[in-house]
This record gives sequence, C-alpha cells and structure tokens, in this order.
Amino acid sequence: MKNKFPLPINQQHVIKQFSRRHNLAKAQFLYANIATKMIDNLKFVHINPETILDVGCGSGDNSDLLKSLYKKSYYIGLDNCETLLQESKKKLKKYHCFFNKLLNKKNIPKFIQSDMASSGLETEYFDLIWSNLALHWHPQPQKVFLEWYRLLKNNGLLMFSCFGPNTIKEVRLALQDANLETKTLEFIDMHDYGDMLVEYGFTNPVMNQETLNIFYKTPQELIKDIYCIGGNPSLGRKSNLTSKEWLKKLYDALEKQKNEFNNLKLTIEIIYGHAWRHNNQFINNNEKYININSINKL
Repeated sequence: MKNKFPLPINQQHVIKQFSRRHNLAKAQFLYANIATKMIDNLKFVHINPETILDVGCGSGDNSDLLKSLYKKSYYIGLDNCETLLQESKKKLKKYHCFFNKLLNKKNIPKFIQSDMASSGLETEYFDLIWSNLALHWHPQPQKVFLEWYRLLKNNGLLMFSCFGPNTIKEVRLALQDANLETKTLEFIDMHDYGDMLVEYGFTNPVMNQETLNIFYKTPQELIKDIYCIGGNPSLGRKSNLTSKEWLKKLYDALEKQKNEFNNLKLTIEIIYGHAWRHNNQFINNNEKYININSINKL
C-alpha cells in the first residue's frame, strides 16, 4: 500500500468548506446519482437492518432513500459539519409534524455531530453502515474502518462509495501546465481500500470502480461544480485567496483541453465497496477485543 497516513487533508477546512454551502442541493447532480446506484445494489442484498448508520450524512438527503427501502429501521445520520446537520434537523422537524403520530418514535431519524473515526456510539449496534462520497474527506481512513468494524453487529454490512485517484485529473493537468503552485487531494486506489478492509477485520469485500465523464462549455462552470462537491481541503493547497491572474492562468490551461465539440471533460472516478463483519472480534492498536456477549458463540 503506497499511501501514508495521515493523508494530507485539512479536516477543519473540510468542515469549513461544507459549512459555506449550507446544504448539498447544488451537488446532488453527483451525490444523488451515486446514492441511487448504491440503493439499487442494496436491493440485491439479503439484509433487513433494524439499525442503520449513515456516515457523512450531510444535509440528510439519503435518509428518505434508506427509509423507503427499510421502512421499519432506525436511522442515525452522522456528520462532522454542524451547518449541514442543521439542514437535516429542519427536514426532521417536518418529518415529526406529519408522521410522529403514525410511527413509533424509534423509527424517526436522528442526526448527530461526530468524527467518522471516533463516533462515540455503542459498540456492535448497527446492522448496516452506509457512507456515500464521504470517506475520501478523512485523513485516516484506516481508523474509520476500525470504527465502522466496532460499530457493526456480527453479520452486519458495510456499504460505501468514495472518489478514486482519477477524480479531477484534468484540473491537476491544467495546474501543472500553467505552472501554478498548489496541491489537490490525492485519492486512494480501489485495491488499497480492499486491502484495508481485510486488514481491519472485514470479510468478503467486493470493490468496484466507475468512471463518470461530465462535460462543460466553460472552465468556470467546471470549477464551480468542483466547489459544489467539496472543494480542495488539501494541506498543500494555495493558502491565500487566489488572484484573478491565478484563476485566468488556470482557466486558460483548461481551455486548451477542449475537445472537437468545444467541450471540457471532468473525470470523476467512483469507488464502490461493501464488506461484512462476520466475526465477533475487532482490532485496535494491534490488539483484538472480544465482546463478552459473543463468547458463547465462539
């Protein structure tokens, strides 16, 4: 595995970037598309979860999708951005108004603020952990996998998606061609994620990759969409505000990439993964822990 942890990601900048957006409405062209594909995949998995954790839930856009598939489940959304969670809670108030009299309180979604690698939630509590386009924002994905393993029940399922290394490769090329000094995120390879899943206790991991090509008429539109889906929280990014001259150099370099139809292409590589927690041990600091309630099953 070539990656060294922690990855050069500024977590506070991730939170700040998403706080500025207030919600993810302008990013749903991508987030909703991938969430729908993940839901379609779940339909072929024989699982009826009582408890679901949505990691990186953002403004709660996945809650209705998951609740529509698993109507009797208890949904918890987790995110580190308070601003996005406030949007989730606004939706939750509407949910209370219309459905509180019809549903058991346990069926009403709940949203909490926490780091995905240290949630503070109960061990072996969830039947399904779902995470849509969130894992790549964390500098310690190996610790995230440890936490997810800890939170899953025996026979629980993990399903996630994240960006792969070819994501925004056109922007990296333009920065290089224009001799602009800044760093962008370097995303982890699909096979490395698969290796991590096995290393941290998961079984039967299945990894898939999809390349999306999005086309634009102008560099400004392309950069605007990158901003909408999360921006650039790399520790090596240009720290001060970019000047008009700096942006013009970037736009000019992107213009040179236009195809014969006068369109710019943006590559988004999506990695899909799912795996099971099929034993009763979890690993932390190279030590294995066994839940006392599971001893009779071993």
